[in-house]
Amino acid sequence: MVAIETLHFQELMDMIKLYSAEIICGMALLLLLMLVIQLVAYRRQARLLRRLRALVAHSDTENIEQAIDRYTEAMVRLERQLKEIGSRQQQVEEELQKCVRTPRVKRFSAFSDMGSDLSFACALLDARGNGVMLSSLFGRNESRTYAKPVEKGNSSYALSDEEKEILDEIIAERAEVIGK
Repeated sequence: MVAIETLHFQELMDMIKLYSAEIICGMALLLLLMLVIQLVAYRRQARLLRRLRALVAHSDTENIEQAIDRYTEAMVRLERQLKEIGSRQQQVEEELQKCVRTPRVKRFSAFSDMGSDLSFACALLDARGNGVMLSSLFGRNESRTYAKPVEKGNSSYALSDEEKEILDEIIAERAEVIGK
C-alpha cells in the first residue's frame, strides 16, 4: 500500500514538473486577482471610513453607535414634524379657501345729474364664490349702503348692472372653483 501511495505521489510530482510554467502563470493570475480585490476592498473601506468620520465630526461623541442613534432619533423627530407641518398646511389651505380673494370694486355714477363716480359696488368673495356684495349709492342729499349675500356666485337679492358685472368677472376667473 505504501508503494501505491509513493507511485501516486511520484506521478503528481511528474505532472507538476511537466506543467510548472502553467501552474506558476495560474498562480500569478490568482495573485493579481486577489490584489485587485484587495485594492477595491481598501478603497471601499477608506470611503466608508471618511463617511463615518464625517458622521462623528458633527457629533459631540466619539462613539459611532451613539452618533447613529442620535441621528436616527433626529430623523424620527424630523419626520414627525414634517407630518405635523403637512397637516397644518392642509388646515391653512382649507381656511384660505374661506378668506376673501381679490376684492373687486366698481365706481359709477348712480344718478345722471351727479358729476362724479361717487357710488360703488364691491364684491368680497372667497375662493368658492361665497361672500357679500356691498353697494353704496351716493346722491345729493343722501347716501345708501346695501349688503347682499352671495353664495356660489349667485345672490338671492336683485343685483344692479354694476354688481352683475363685477360678479361675472369673478365667476369667469374662478369658474372651475365655483363650479359654474
